[in-house]
Amino acid sequence: MDLRTELRFDTDPVTVFAMFTDEAYLARKADATGAVHHQASVTRLGDHVTVRLLRVMPPAVPDVLRRLVGETIDLDQTDMWEPASSDGSRTGSIRGQSPVTVAAG
Repeated sequence: MDLRTELRFDTDPVTVFAMFTDEAYLARKADATGAVHHQASVTRLGDHVTVRLLRVMPPAVPDVLRRLVGETIDLDQTDMWEPASSDGSRTGSIRGQSPVTVAAG
């Protein structure tokens, strides 16, 4: 599925990008989404930046379905950012994975 969005902030792109690549910000983001545990990493290769945020979340399902999905679900998000344009803006892509194991029985 190809989704596109644009975010606007009341500050310059360099400041916003610094926020998006700050591990303390990523921790606050994970906490705000209800993660019971998280791991964040920021990898820089030249001016290309990859941000990975793994969140362990309680599933938002009725209790009767919880035995099928378990007590937690891992949400693994990877943001890949291209080099900055002359105005400091960046283009990126987001990839998300949520491996699901269904228990039979």
